[in-house]
Amino acid sequence: MGSDHETIESVAQMILDDKRNITEITISPDSPDGNFEIPSDSSSIINISSEKGGGKVEFSRVDDSSSFINKEITVNYSDNKVVFPAGTKITGPDRWTGEMSLPMIKDSPTISFLSGYSVDVSQVITIGDEGNFTFDKPVHLIFNGQAGKRVGFIKGGSFTEIQDCDGTNNIPEGRQDCKYDLGSDLIVLTKHFTEFVVFTATPISSGGSGGGGGSIYISDVSADVQSNQVVITFNVSSSSPAFLRYGTVQGGPYTEELTETESKSSHSFTLTGLSSGTTYYYKVGASNETSPEYYFTYIETETQSGGSTIPTPIVVETESQTIKGDLTGDGVVDEYDFSLLMANWGKVGSNISDLNDDGVVDEYDFSLLMANWTI
Repeated sequence: MGSDHETIESVAQMILDDKRNITEITISPDSPDGNFEIPSDSSSIINISSEKGGGKVEFSRVDDSSSFINKEITVNYSDNKVVFPAGTKITGPDRWTGEMSLPMIKDSPTISFLSGYSVDVSQVITIGDEGNFTFDKPVHLIFNGQAGKRVGFIKGGSFTEIQDCDGTNNIPEGRQDCKYDLGSDLIVLTKHFTEFVVFTATPISSGGSGGGGGSIYISDVSADVQSNQVVITFNVSSSSPAFLRYGTVQGGPYTEELTETESKSSHSFTLTGLSSGTTYYYKVGASNETSPEYYFTYIETETQSGGSTIPTPIVVETESQTIKGDLTGDGVVDEYDFSLLMANWGKVGSNISDLNDDGVVDEYDFSLLMANWTI
């Protein structure tokens, strides 16, 4: 089965390259040949030869600070991937030259974070070191084998944890990034580049005896951005009073604080009187424990004559029609579905990649996937 798998994968890759007009190149961060210039008329696959990634690419600019990605770009480094979707506008720093640093693995984060927790850092990467880069479409950061772990980013000396995506694996309204698991991989969708940290964390016990002290564990922090208010909810591992601190400056100071004196395990705070279009940063806490920083962007409401309010229209992505071969449920049949099928190749029994329901993932399922490939 192994040789058949390799043959199918080789043939599949040739078909994909032909369908998508792919330019593939392997670069070394120390190469004297300069930066790889991204072609505008074909998709690009960039393989970084160094185990820790690195290197640079150069985009053709449309003005002094922006570029436009015509075709999909995939960067492979140390078993991980970064995928820039086609049709993405990049906005870079003022007088941007078009250069962008590719992902590089670091040994440790630039700052310590999550006091009160024992933190095990799995991976740290930096990307886009030249300055502030933002994107009008989510860029996919794919961390191989890191499903189930937490992830956040460090910017301006402050750590912000990335929360889960919505039910359709899209970035929720009012946020710039989110995360979800796909198979064994951790996927981060982001509209900005900086330093990203993948980690696990467990509370550090404060010791004690008998009834037992111990640190309180904060979980399930969520911000529900509504038309005229924002509701922050979270859980704590042991019933206790709680607080919420928030402001408009990343990393603080947090100019506002709300408290809940009742001891309970689930807490909720409602924020009103917020400024339209403003990003707020916040932390929640209970007892002596404080969460990482989170953020949301408040959505403005419109007032009609007579005083009634209606929310500013929000475009909601509707669920795509089910397509045979769309294993990830993102509405297209592409390399993510192909990768998932290859990962399940030869497996028997119930399996998402068994497209013809014959009990095994094989060449017949591959044929169905390729027949519906989205060009």
